[in-house]
Amino acid sequence: MTLFPSPREVEHFSALLPRGGTVLAAGPVPGALKRAVRRQQGQLTLLDAPQGRQLLGADQVIARQGLPDLLSVHYRNEEDEILAALSRAVKTVRLRFTPEDPEVALRAVLRLERLGRYLHNFSLDETHRLVLRGPWWTRQELLEYLQEIPPEGPRGYIYARLTPGEGLPGQENR
Repeated sequence: MTLFPSPREVEHFSALLPRGGTVLAAGPVPGALKRAVRRQQGQLTLLDAPQGRQLLGADQVIARQGLPDLLSVHYRNEEDEILAALSRAVKTVRLRFTPEDPEVALRAVLRLERLGRYLHNFSLDETHRLVLRGPWWTRQELLEYLQEIPPEGPRGYIYARLTPGEGLPGQENR
């Protein structure tokens, strides 16, 4: 019998989230992330999209609640558009990528880089298992990898971790 989400998946998300940390999510939130937030005694905020209206911007929520520890973006193949409206670097970002439309992920990664310098890792399909066991990749290494995935290749998630001391000038990185 398989438990879903598995304890390994919950551990994965718990490692990305400090105790009492905050998560801001656009799109579906995996059960493992919800459990990790509860486990870490954190707070989860969903960006809402009322019927027929545009998704509430991450910047608007951040202005009210402060910078989250993790921003999870998986929203109708519009991850790059959500990140385009972001004006502040977030410590950790998780975003969905699909091999059928790699340009969305490429633009999303480039948009993150305008906010600060990130290192990148990724998971394939729904494993929530980071592929890179050693050092995380630079933007260029990740972009080269994404461009090599064939259209029928695996979907997955990109994880971007802000390099310590990076971000917009005068912006506090937690």
